[in-house]
Amino acid sequence: MTKISKNCDLLPLINLFGEEEEAFYQLGLKDGESAKYSIQMIRSLISTPWAPVNKLIHQSFSKIIDQVLYKNNEFDKLLGAYAQGANVLKTDIFGALLIPEFCSFLGSWTKYISPINFGCSSLFTLNEKGEPVHARILDFPLKNTYDKHERIVTTNFKNRLKTFNYSSVGLPFSGLTSMNSSGLTVAIHQKFSNTFNQHGTPIFFLAHQVVSNCSSVKEALELLERSQTITCWNLNIMDKEGNILEIDIDGNERHYNLYNIHDKKFLYICNELVNTDANQEDFLPFGMSNYNSVRRKNCKKLEKKTFNKKDAEILKSFTTPTEKSLSSLSSITPSTMAAVIFNPSAMTTSYIAGEAPKVYTGNIVNLSDLWDRQRTDLLSKKETNQRAKDLYLHLIKAQFSFDTNDEVNGYHELQMALEFTEGQEEHDLVTFFFIVAQYIHEPGQFALSQLMEENLEIHSRLTPYFKDMSAILDLRLSKLTNSKQLISHIPTNEQLRLRFEKELIMSKLNHIPLRHLTFLHLDILDVIFV
Repeated sequence: MTKISKNCDLLPLINLFGEEEEAFYQLGLKDGESAKYSIQMIRSLISTPWAPVNKLIHQSFSKIIDQVLYKNNEFDKLLGAYAQGANVLKTDIFGALLIPEFCSFLGSWTKYISPINFGCSSLFTLNEKGEPVHARILDFPLKNTYDKHERIVTTNFKNRLKTFNYSSVGLPFSGLTSMNSSGLTVAIHQKFSNTFNQHGTPIFFLAHQVVSNCSSVKEALELLERSQTITCWNLNIMDKEGNILEIDIDGNERHYNLYNIHDKKFLYICNELVNTDANQEDFLPFGMSNYNSVRRKNCKKLEKKTFNKKDAEILKSFTTPTEKSLSSLSSITPSTMAAVIFNPSAMTTSYIAGEAPKVYTGNIVNLSDLWDRQRTDLLSKKETNQRAKDLYLHLIKAQFSFDTNDEVNGYHELQMALEFTEGQEEHDLVTFFFIVAQYIHEPGQFALSQLMEENLEIHSRLTPYFKDMSAILDLRLSKLTNSKQLISHIPTNEQLRLRFEKELIMSKLNHIPLRHLTFLHLDILDVIFV
């Protein structure tokens, strides 16, 4: 059965209890049309404006689904019950759950679409009472989908630990951002590799198994050591004693670190590969190393602001940009769809209220008695960080528009971001993104010549990574316009330099389709050439 409570200021709460399969059916029944919309939006993330490209992508994806050999009676039963309740095909909901997996190893299958970035950050520290806490940010470019249907789901099933989950429509399993009744917290982070393991467990069900059955980090590690994944994923897990497991499961390989927060005091984890022998720049997206290093550097500044502080104060600092310039990302990003903190000792949790991106602007909701009466307190303070919220909102709306092939609205939101940053440090970076968007969508020779001049004008003021990007763009525009390059810069990023050298000797004819293989990633402030 389910019990549903609603409050206009709070996330909807759904309590699942009784017989597990029936509860999943009832959850699907409630989701109904919203689940269909969510599936449609997720599928749109592996589509482009070009029909021939889409045909190749969807053929590749269909082959992948056919090759996944994972069989589990519990998984099939629960997924089938949810699909039946939502009146969707079981294969459709299964396919939607596999799309993030598909995008994690995309580079080894098809070069025609940019990866979805299931980014994320976890911060572990001790609060003012010396209690271990786990703050978690979920980054995912599904503005108006994930956040529109964001909710809390609690479960209480026979022979299972009770679970408390931050989730959204279309994701019936626990474990994305969760804590159980033994005080075990779980957060999934995306990693990127070329691994495809057809015998692996879908990541959302694997996390569901962990949070539903494990009371400690020791038990979680034992379960994960005998598990496989389809591609590379990371789980960050903490128990009530402050033991932490940071584990990457890459098919049938595992790389992990163990910590105790009482010894460590402060620990920040993003999307870096745990396997130090692997080179992140060997995998798409090539900018992920830069993305990780910038966030790690900026989040180091959070240690003094979060250690020995109240839970709400820790969450506030975690969701406030650490830099005055918003072009230098910290833990909070344009694609932050959820931001929460768990306290396993007190069995409490807090979340950032309001529309995504979840930049702290003054409101935090505290929850206690999680599986009983669930007491709720709304903490409201003077509005702050509104500038960051507004800029990130324009960027993620632009990203969502381009992802769903609505280029008119994508242009509009980027233009709004340009106006918003006029005279400020972020203006050059937003200008570069706007130039790239026009390069992708505007083939006219005169327009492309104008873009060369605009790109040259901002080039010297960009960061080293974006100077590399700007140089590649200048090369491409010169080929398409039969003109000389205006920028003499040679990329320093190894992968971008190799690309630059290859494209330098390519003909104009070969450069034309490259426009369709270029993707904005405003969610992580990046451009991806594939």
